[in-house]
Amino acid sequence: MQHIIELLIVLLGIGMAPALYYRFPKIPGNEPLSEGCGRRKISVVIPARNEEENLPLLLEDLRKQCYENLEIIVVDDGSKDKTGEISKSFGVKVITISDKPSGWLGKTWACQKGAEASEGELLLFLDADVRVKPQAVERILKTYEKKRIPISVQPYHKTEKCYEQASLFFNLIQIGANGVSLKKPQNIGLYGPLILFSKEDYKTIGGHESVKENIVEDMALGRKLKEAKIPYDLYVGDDEISFRMYSGGFKSLLEGWTAHIMRKRWSL
Repeated sequence: MQHIIELLIVLLGIGMAPALYYRFPKIPGNEPLSEGCGRRKISVVIPARNEEENLPLLLEDLRKQCYENLEIIVVDDGSKDKTGEISKSFGVKVITISDKPSGWLGKTWACQKGAEASEGELLLFLDADVRVKPQAVERILKTYEKKRIPISVQPYHKTEKCYEQASLFFNLIQIGANGVSLKKPQNIGLYGPLILFSKEDYKTIGGHESVKENIVEDMALGRKLKEAKIPYDLYVGDDEISFRMYSGGFKSLLEGWTAHIMRKRWSL
């Protein structure tokens, strides 16, 4: 009897897949930039703690972007490695923080300080392990220009070793849980690795200070946008917007995704 029940559960899951994963919305890339939007300064804020391996890859990617009106800000969050030194070698603005105020979590404090130091009218928050090909930022801006609302992208997860393919399961859970792939999307929260705000919308919701105690700040930011009645769009990345995670073996993958899912659970 137990085997029959298990089989029914598997079949039910397969049957629900078309409904749960009706679409995978990707950022469009062929539309021309609207007049004047090429003059918009985008401040790219990268919170970084002990990212000496990932950071030079991302900074080199940003150096090669077709869209050139960028201000790059690396917020070195008390790194013990060469994160700060590497950032300075690329000639970007570097903010070093060490004394985190009570009540703040590390990433939210870093993002807030980066935003406060920014000069652009648009804020692009990027995790240090994200990779962006030369057209990526321009594509993000083109997409923003359509509705001028916040957008967030779950990067395409690149894999090199066989065990990394197991992340497909966890990625599908994350995308499905956020409701972005449903026929009628139900945006529940943002995707942390890549978020674009106008500075006006960011200030309206109180910036990262409004979610300073949240472990899963991307979900909390989504709730703040909804409370402020500011719509936002979610997308799934492709080869131009990607990341590679857990290259240290299957154990690192399992531990990483277990911690990630538990954080999501406690944020709901």
